[in-house]
Amino acid sequence: DNWLDSEHLLRDLRNILWARKWLILGAALLTFALTAIGTWLTKPIYSSSASILVMKERFDAPVTPEQIIATGHPDTRMTEEDVNSEVEIINSPTLQAEVVKRLQLEKDFETKSSGSVLAAFDKDPADKKLSASSLALAKLQENLTVEPGKKSNLIKITYKANNREQAALVVNTLCDLY
Repeated sequence: DNWLDSEHLLRDLRNILWARKWLILGAALLTFALTAIGTWLTKPIYSSSASILVMKERFDAPVTPEQIIATGHPDTRMTEEDVNSEVEIINSPTLQAEVVKRLQLEKDFETKSSGSVLAAFDKDPADKKLSASSLALAKLQENLTVEPGKKSNLIKITYKANNREQAALVVNTLCDLY
């Protein structure tokens, strides 16, 4: 009796699915089409990274009044504070503004046509008051990640952009200027 009930249940389920086959197929095709269109329209994001080894090269030998010539070994150990200070230098707006200037990143914001319908949706009202170089600096800061390595003297710099050459140039220029 139980076996007959399960057979009737499966047959009824098959009949329901068969009756709604076009709705199921349509929903599957619509999902596939929307996913394909969304993937096609999405701009790729490239990420470029570099690691910097921070070393202490200063010689801090103890000097006493009796001792005229400094002797001793240089202290090359880096503390967490030393590495974090270097991270702050890399994150400084002055250094990042120099990257924008050298790579002329502000040109991306100068060439946008402000009269188009898409440009009206692309910018915030506050952005219209900022100069092209300020917008470029803000975008650089938004897409740049500078973080110290855990229990190491390394600093990792990562930049994300829609253009792979630009991503690499920004990271390399920042490292060169540092």
